[in-house]
Amino acid sequence: MQIKKFTTKQYIGLAVFLLGIFSLMMVVSKLFANKGRVPMAQVKEKTIAPSKLTPLLMVEDVSKAVEFYEGILGFKKTMTVPDAPPFIFGAVQAGNVEIMFQQREALVKDLPMMKDRGIKDSTFLYMDIEGIEDFYRRVKIRTEIVKDLHKTFYGMREFYITDQDGHILGFAEKTSDSQEEGT
Repeated sequence: MQIKKFTTKQYIGLAVFLLGIFSLMMVVSKLFANKGRVPMAQVKEKTIAPSKLTPLLMVEDVSKAVEFYEGILGFKKTMTVPDAPPFIFGAVQAGNVEIMFQQREALVKDLPMMKDRGIKDSTFLYMDIEGIEDFYRRVKIRTEIVKDLHKTFYGMREFYITDQDGHILGFAEKTSDSQEEGT
């Protein structure tokens, strides 16, 4: 058996080839480590500029959610699916704020990853409004206030309630230095 001798040029070519394979393996392993996603630091595209953000809340009963937001908070119903109860989806709006509701079973069917998530585990909606004092007085006689109207260190007057499914809702208005604290 004869062993073939390689030239220096062939050794260099083999080394470059192996280095290329190694580099490719490193890139592929990084992609798989990120589950196929490219790290955001490497993305050179423009950032998005959303024109609207509409929260979708998982609820037990869409009818009750719509009733709460209409009756207590003054939102207007904009849509339900189907048109007659029992609803699997609904939406309400007040000014520029829109909130959508989807019945738990229907949402889990659409997004199976929601199966083991609790309805109120982490939902928190914070809304800027005008006329916080009047709104606070109207709301506190209709539902439980979980944190009373107060002035914050960041220059807002705000209070918090929970809706029928336990989602935390915060309402706030920018203050002037002359406003008194507490109501």
